[in-house]
Amino acid sequence: MNPPLIAPPPVSLSLIMPELVLLATSIVILLAALFMDAGRGVRALTWVAGLGIAVAAARDVMLLLGPHLPATTFSGTLVMDPLAAVLDLVILASALVAVVLAANRPEASPDYLALVLWAAIGMMVLISAHDLIVLFLAVEVLSLPLYILCAFRPDRPSSLEAAVKYFLLGAFSSGFLLYGLALLFGVSGGTNLTQVASALASVPTASLIGAGASGTGLIAELGIGLVVVGLGFKLAAVPFHQWVPDVYEGAPTSVVTFMSVGTKVAAFGVLARLVDTVFVTSAVNWQGLLSALAVATIIGGAVLAIPQQNFKRLLGYSGILNAGYLLAVLVVGTAAATAAGVYFLVTYALMNLGAFAIVAALSGGEESGVMLRRYRGLFYQQPWTAAAMAVFLLSLASIPPLAGFFGKLFILQALLAGHELVLALAVVAGTAITLVVYGRPLLALFSAPEEKSPALPRVSPAVAATIFCLALATVAVGVAPGAVVALMHGVSQVGPLAGITGR
Repeated sequence: MNPPLIAPPPVSLSLIMPELVLLATSIVILLAALFMDAGRGVRALTWVAGLGIAVAAARDVMLLLGPHLPATTFSGTLVMDPLAAVLDLVILASALVAVVLAANRPEASPDYLALVLWAAIGMMVLISAHDLIVLFLAVEVLSLPLYILCAFRPDRPSSLEAAVKYFLLGAFSSGFLLYGLALLFGVSGGTNLTQVASALASVPTASLIGAGASGTGLIAELGIGLVVVGLGFKLAAVPFHQWVPDVYEGAPTSVVTFMSVGTKVAAFGVLARLVDTVFVTSAVNWQGLLSALAVATIIGGAVLAIPQQNFKRLLGYSGILNAGYLLAVLVVGTAAATAAGVYFLVTYALMNLGAFAIVAALSGGEESGVMLRRYRGLFYQQPWTAAAMAVFLLSLASIPPLAGFFGKLFILQALLAGHELVLALAVVAGTAITLVVYGRPLLALFSAPEEKSPALPRVSPAVAATIFCLALATVAVGVAPGAVVALMHGVSQVGPLAGITGR
C-alpha cells in the first residue's frame, strides 16, 4: 500500500493547551453574549474570561514544572521551553489585569474580552515561534486586536486618533518585518529558524558600509536589520517609538495597561529566540546594531519623560526607557543575560501593571484623571492608594529593596560579565535620570492638596484587591527574591533552545 502523499505533521496539543484554552474561552464569551443582557451579562462574562486565563496559567505552570520541556510541535515550527512558559505567565497576568480593570469602565463588553484574549494568544505564539511564517502570523494576530482595542472608545476622538496612528505605523513596521523575513528566506531557502541559522553560518558577510561583502552577505545583513526594525516597533525602541506617547494617551487605560507589558514581553521573547539561533551564527554585526538602539532607547526614553505632565505619557516614555534595558541584555547574548532580562520583565510587569491600574481606577470612564496635578495630595484622600502608587514609583526608580532594584542589578551584572561597559554606563545614567522622572509624581502624592481640586474617583474593591496583590508582589520579590531568582536560574541553565526534543 502506497503511503499518503500528504502526511499530517506531528502535533502535541498539550504544548499549546494554554492558547487553546484562551481560544475556547473567547468563543464561549461571544456565544454566551448572544443570550445575556448587557449589564449583568458582561460582569458574568468577565468572570468567565478570568477563569479561562487562570486555567491557561495553571497549564503553563504544569508545563514549566513538568519533565517534558523543552519540546517542539507542529513539525518544529513552535517551541515550548522554560523561557516561553515564564513569559506566557507574564502575558496572562497582564491580560487578567486588563480584564479586571475594564469591568466597571465604558469599554467593558464581550467584544473587549474576546479581543484581549486573542491578542494574548498572538503574543504567546510569537514567543514560541520557531519559523519565519509563524513569527509573522503571530505578529499580525497580536496586532489586529490591539488596533481595534485602541479605538474601543469611539465617543472620544483621542481614542480614534490613537488607533489610526497605531494602525498606520504598525502596518508600516509589519512591512519592514515581512521584507526582512523574506530576505532571510531567500538567503537560507527555508523558514525554520534552525535552517536559517545553518544557512547564515556559511554566508560571508561584512559591514554594509564596508567592502568585500558578497551579494548574499549584504542580503543577510539587510534581512536581519529589517527584522530588528520591525520588532523594534513592538518593543518601542528609539527611533521606532513615535507611536507610544500619543497611543498611550488616547487609548483606553485598561488597553494601555495590557499593551505596555504584553507587547514588550512578546517582542523580547522572539528577539531572544532569534539572537539565540539566527543572529549568533551569522557574521553580521548585530551586536553593534542592538547596542546603538539600546543606548538611544535608554537615554531618549529617560530624557523625554522628564517634562511630561500626563501620567499615561510619562509611563509611556518609562516603557520606552525600560525597553532599552531589555535590548541591552540581548546584546550580551548569553543564557544568563536572557535570564536577567526575564527577571527584569517580571519585575517590570508587577510595577507597571500596578501603576497603570491606579491610573485607570482614578481616571474614571472619561479619562479625566490622568494629569499629574490631579494626584497632588492623593495621600490625604486615599492613603492606601497613594502608598501603593509610591511603591510602584519607587520600584520603577530602582530604589532598594524593591523588585525594580534587583531587576536592574541583575542586568548590570550581565552587562559587566559580558564586558559591555558602555551599555552598563547607559543603564546607570538612565537610572539616575529616572530619579527625577518618578520623583515629581511621588512628591505630588504627599504634597498638600490644591484648593477646589475635584476629588478623584474611589477605587472599586476588585481593582483595589488587584493593586494590593501587585504592590505586595513588588515588595516581596524585592525583599525575598529567592524564588524568582531560582526560577530564572533554571531558565538560564536550560537556555532558550538547549536540548529541544521533538514531540
